Amino acid sequence: MKTLLLLVMAWMGSFAFAEEPGWVKAPDKNCKSSQLCAVGVGDGRSLAEADARSGIAKIFETKIKATFTQNTSSNNNDVSTNMSEEIMEEVNQSIEGIEIKDTYESKTEFFALAILDKNKASLGFRTKIKELDDKIKTFIADNSAKSIRLAGKHLQTREQLNYRLQFLSGSGIPAPVSYDEIFKKKKASTAGVILAIKIEAPEPNEIEALVTTLLSEMGYKVVKSEGETATHTVSGKFTSEKQFLNVEGFEKHKFVLHIIAANKKGEKSGSIDYSLVRTGRDYVQALENSLPLFRDYLNENLAGLNIE
Repeated sequence: MKTLLLLVMAWMGSFAFAEEPGWVKAPDKNCKSSQLCAVGVGDGRSLAEADARSGIAKIFETKIKATFTQNTSSNNNDVSTNMSEEIMEEVNQSIEGIEIKDTYESKTEFFALAILDKNKASLGFRTKIKELDDKIKTFIADNSAKSIRLAGKHLQTREQLNYRLQFLSGSGIPAPVSYDEIFKKKKASTAGVILAIKIEAPEPNEIEALVTTLLSEMGYKVVKSEGETATHTVSGKFTSEKQFLNVEGFEKHKFVLHIIAANKKGEKSGSIDYSLVRTGRDYVQALENSLPLFRDYLNENLAGLNIE
């Protein structure tokens, strides 16, 4: 009886780990032309599945990068180069529609097979692109400086999606407006507008320089003082307040920014407010740690000053 039990246990043990499936070493072997396939590995099932999804993203990213390189070389101008840089950042984000088709556990680790159905993913991209195109058309019709900027921002996003759609389906969707048209409208919306910028802030006054740079990039002409030439003023105050932090060798500071835009008559066109808390070994380092977040916020919200 004891011998029989040992034989049964040995027989069951032989099935504890199934034979390694072919997709572990050759994920593309049974991958259909309408699919993207990748294998992930990890100490646990969830880690293997996450690695497999990442594998799909890497395949996608490699293909898209190749497309961008071709487009940039064939359209050698500032607009296409800038757009390529924006798109390159976007492809690092997760891709919707990835499914875990199968998993396998060996004696030492887990494997997962991820599959992206190109047709399903393409349908999702087409839906998103149509939604963005509707928004772009609305912004273009409004034709204000803020709307033109938003149209340009949405156009960048839809082109990121369109490049993915082209890779998956072989064809994209023509945009409702070109970058050249956006550039011309953007330039026209800021023509004749001259800004005098003054942001009160402790030294080093990094914020005023940042605001000046971003508004210049938006197409506005900037002068050092109001004088007779400025048509609008952008004024504000940047303050900091040291906060309690019970950690030796570090300081915590709360930074507050308030900006107002007004025309020559003193009529307010818009304002923005933003605050955040950052730590550092001293004030300067805490400020440096806050600047990237202020840049991101201002880049997204300066259009809210409604300068026209």
